[in-house]
Amino acid sequence: MRLQSYINEDETYWKKNIELIKKNCKPYIKILKMFNDKSLALYRGSTYKGPFVKIKPRQNRQPMNTDPDIQRILDDIFEKHFGWRPRSTGVFVSSNYDIAESYGHLYLFFPIGKFRFLCSYEIEDSWFDVNRVLRHNDLPEKRLKEDERDEARKVLEPFVVDNYKQNAQWLFSGSEVMMGCKEYYMVSCKEWGKYYDDYDGYTEDITRSFMKEIRE
Repeated sequence: MRLQSYINEDETYWKKNIELIKKNCKPYIKILKMFNDKSLALYRGSTYKGPFVKIKPRQNRQPMNTDPDIQRILDDIFEKHFGWRPRSTGVFVSSNYDIAESYGHLYLFFPIGKFRFLCSYEIEDSWFDVNRVLRHNDLPEKRLKEDERDEARKVLEPFVVDNYKQNAQWLFSGSEVMMGCKEYYMVSCKEWGKYYDDYDGYTEDITRSFMKEIRE
């Protein structure tokens, strides 16, 4: 009886949270349904623990690897062309679970309510590409001098304009996505996999089973 009680509690827990996602993430689900591939999803690697998490993004995100000066320059460029500062206020996600998992525990990502995003069709991690542009123009990757900041702005602006757009067709290309939303849900792939007993342990199967519930 105790085992059956645990099973029933798990089922109630997941049903409740799936309904929350379906109710509160309609704009994102609408985009998902534009595509026939029912295994499409966005992932986020996180240090959080737990099967289902609701998070409010930070508005002053500090970069893990990018120099703060470079981040400010990039945000200035993004704000000029797209109207917001995704490097410091956005959430970084990817449809490539290997990339996401390199940053922490693997979660499925669901923005709550209206959201905006910027993504590239090719850039998996902008840190590498930004540094490549700087090196190509004989600029340091950190601790820029005043005249170097101006030059960095000149060379990074076309890089941003040429590579980033709010294009739903690029959202699941496997590249970097910067998501702007007030709140978001995260669903642990590991914990859903434990509950969903008809899978062989592969992330694709875990994702497909959960996204099927969301799209129905």
